[in-house]
Amino acid sequence: MPDKCDVVVIGGGPAGLTSAWKLAESGLKVILIETKKTAYRYKRPCCAMVILEPEFHGELVATQKGSIIFRKNDFSIPYEGEFNDLNRSVKFSASGYKFLVSKKSGYPLARTINKEALLKTLYHKGLDAGVEMREGETAVNIENLKDGVEVIVRRNGKLYSVNASYAVAADGVNSTMISALGLNLGRKHLYQTRVIGYEFEDVDSPFSDSFMQFKGKVYGASGAITVTPKPLWEEGKLVYEVSIGPDSKKGETAEGLLKNFLSKEFVAPWFKHAHLTATIGCMWHLYEPLSNPVCGRVVLAGDGPSFQEVENQGAMMCGYKASEAIRAEMEGKSGFDEYRQFWQTSFEFNDPKVLYETARGFGLRNFGDEELDFLFSMVDDEVLDGTINHFKVGNTMLAEFEKRFDYIKKKRPDIAEKLSKFINPEQKIEKFFW
Repeated sequence: MPDKCDVVVIGGGPAGLTSAWKLAESGLKVILIETKKTAYRYKRPCCAMVILEPEFHGELVATQKGSIIFRKNDFSIPYEGEFNDLNRSVKFSASGYKFLVSKKSGYPLARTINKEALLKTLYHKGLDAGVEMREGETAVNIENLKDGVEVIVRRNGKLYSVNASYAVAADGVNSTMISALGLNLGRKHLYQTRVIGYEFEDVDSPFSDSFMQFKGKVYGASGAITVTPKPLWEEGKLVYEVSIGPDSKKGETAEGLLKNFLSKEFVAPWFKHAHLTATIGCMWHLYEPLSNPVCGRVVLAGDGPSFQEVENQGAMMCGYKASEAIRAEMEGKSGFDEYRQFWQTSFEFNDPKVLYETARGFGLRNFGDEELDFLFSMVDDEVLDGTINHFKVGNTMLAEFEKRFDYIKKKRPDIAEKLSKFINPEQKIEKFFW
């Protein structure tokens, strides 16, 4: 006989744990399926940010000791960890020229969190509310039934089924549940890469308050390495996550790219006394977003149905709103319609114009190292007004270069000609990804 419950939640990330906790708190029987043997363990590279820009993901997020507050959706999430303010976002070219932005208002662009602390807090909230955590088990299939859902789960090499009235599919950017429901058929796949994250402690960087990206082919075929300072459990202690996307088809290895990165003249001093404490990784797929985040009795939450990702704050928003939607449906109300409305209006990537502007920033990956050195050198000594918001940052960079287009055309007509191709509104989105 299959196991039975009111709601089965697939995935123990911020979206899954939030929805499971809130559903169980309302008195429902909830089973959560998570592949990891300990759901709250931090295993995948993540910038672990809370972006504070007003209206990012349609919200006004605030933080204080012990909680992350969602003012527009009127809820808060407990968080028993530290924060690290990110006052700046800086991109470096191959030779170390900077494209640096901050906010003239003085408030942080974002705060990084201790991702494991967040997951652990939500995990124990769920346990206290009565969630049955089935860790070390993997959901391999899901099917909508006439009056519920059936999930097939692998445990110790054997399969069993869970029947529930509703399900929350929150199994991440490479969602097996979305594929099982057939929702990836005809869905445009834009990009795929393997991401390896190296965590270093005792880094001595002048950019401890900055989200950093290193742009150029010298950093690998992906054209970028990301470095994010994040808080450890002890106040004031940081870990720097260096995220690398090697292309094995081109003979790249993450170890080789890391060695090359750490040897850069302007980077090496930061890591002189640093030590590597962890190596983590994942495969990362980039799809066009799904417009409808509900399939039958299955609510899709978090990164799976999105473009790129919804950030940690977006995942918690999805988990909370998914729990509200299911409770409303159980009461005979139109909870799913409300969830669809929330999805469409909250997440910028559902607007084709915003998605296009986001994709334009990917065009910079088509410039060579020497070309990016030239472009970045024009603004190396400036602090520009900008954001960490990845829906805007590419467009912000192109806009700054457009302001200097006459100078670029005079000094480097070859770069001006190439740049004009990426500020042409008639270009197709695919041009910017490949």
